[in-house]
Amino acid sequence: MTVSRLEPRSPRRSRRRQATRQRSHTDIAWETIVKLAVNVGICTVAAIALVRIVADDRANRQELQQVRTELQRTRERVDRAEAEFGRHFDPQQTPIVVQEQSHYSDPQQVRIIWSPDR
Repeated sequence: MTVSRLEPRSPRRSRRRQATRQRSHTDIAWETIVKLAVNVGICTVAAIALVRIVADDRANRQELQQVRTELQRTRERVDRAEAEFGRHFDPQQTPIVVQEQSHYSDPQQVRIIWSPDR
């Protein structure tokens, strides 16, 4: 029976493995650094976009409030105009409107003139 003697590994092989192992650790470290840098960049862009969106939303809400206020004023003005329009074309209100807008008065109406007490 022959016993084979184990020879120690050659220094070249162990150096290659160490170099390969070390290079792979270095590559992994660089890859991790690049990934972190990209993620930080993406987070920064997202934060800036979020700040802009919030600012635009606030401006839009203020503009919407102004539009709603103006709409309310316009509705009130339209309601008054509709009421006045209906009043002008109401047959029962016609004599009153004519009297308001001219010097004519109803012949059945008697004028009363107030005088101070003497």
